[in-house]
Amino acid sequence: MVPNDKKVTDLCQKMDRVPLHALPMNAILCDIVAWMYFASKLPATSIPAAESQELLAQASSNVACAKAVRSQVWWESQLAFAHSLLGTPPTHEVPLHFLTLPVNRAGKQNGVVTHQYTAMLPGGFLFNVKPPVGLDSLQVVGPAGYLALRAREVDEVHLAVLISNLCGDYFCLPHKDACAYFKQPLCSTQTIAQLARSFSAKPLGIKRLITTMCYVANNAHSPMETVVQLALSLPKKLGGCGLPTPELNATIEVEPKLSYLLGGSKAIKPDGLWANHHLVYEYDSNQEHDENKNQIRKDRQRRDVMERLGYTVVTMDSTICKDEVRRNLIFERIANILGYSFDWSGQAQIRRRNLWARLMLTGMCW
Repeated sequence: MVPNDKKVTDLCQKMDRVPLHALPMNAILCDIVAWMYFASKLPATSIPAAESQELLAQASSNVACAKAVRSQVWWESQLAFAHSLLGTPPTHEVPLHFLTLPVNRAGKQNGVVTHQYTAMLPGGFLFNVKPPVGLDSLQVVGPAGYLALRAREVDEVHLAVLISNLCGDYFCLPHKDACAYFKQPLCSTQTIAQLARSFSAKPLGIKRLITTMCYVANNAHSPMETVVQLALSLPKKLGGCGLPTPELNATIEVEPKLSYLLGGSKAIKPDGLWANHHLVYEYDSNQEHDENKNQIRKDRQRRDVMERLGYTVVTMDSTICKDEVRRNLIFERIANILGYSFDWSGQAQIRRRNLWARLMLTGMCW
């Protein structure tokens, strides 16, 4: 495989004329290693397009780079997380995944996986991170760049889960059976769309990424918010209900009189909202609602206020979601309010069942 872009080829030829000892040593993290870095919550700085392409032209993928990255504290702290995603025991070595041009590949090396990329990189594809001793610089593919790469390798359902995760404010930690939360989402569908459309030529997977984004909402706050939203919005051929994408955790302003019923709160943020239809849905999690009388009271007051404001409120919980018939009846009700039909055929149910099973493994996607 050779670069198919003249600008990339020119850069490669330029690099061939520079003595090896004069080249800076840099590496670009990708694949599950990038996912590990995202989970670490460490800072990263976006890189402009021109600089990104120079860094890709110089990027190395070898044992020396891997050794340098493995020396970092964040790497060690995220190993249990990586093992849980990979389904491997602690004794199994987690490989380093690096992004390079094809001409920079050093051949097969133990503990190193090289990913080749020949497209011209847009701004925001790469981010600078603190390099370890042994490297002059270290980059990680940013959330939008990560999706552009993964779109080449995964199907629409897997890709939709990844988009929802990176455009939400939570990160699943399967090794702890918990979630880590961010002050704000790592990315947004608007940022992803901007990057996807910035490629001068559309690389493999970009069309799939652009199409799949339409089914995903920003601002998911939990794995079940991702599950329910995608079950509702993914197309019927994939097992979804084919409904319009709702807004997640959008703000509904509350007038002062009703604010009193909310203990002074001036706004409500339902899990899902179709503002034009005055329809909201809420998912009550076991963790927050079981045997928590204060939470139950607050939820009742929230729903009372939303109904006073003219909204139809549909409620789901784990009991409903585990029961296919009850879950389908809820989905049918939402579909009918939005003016859509619900398919009760056997084939449609098989697709919905298969999709639900996959979505319930949201925390294992990377």
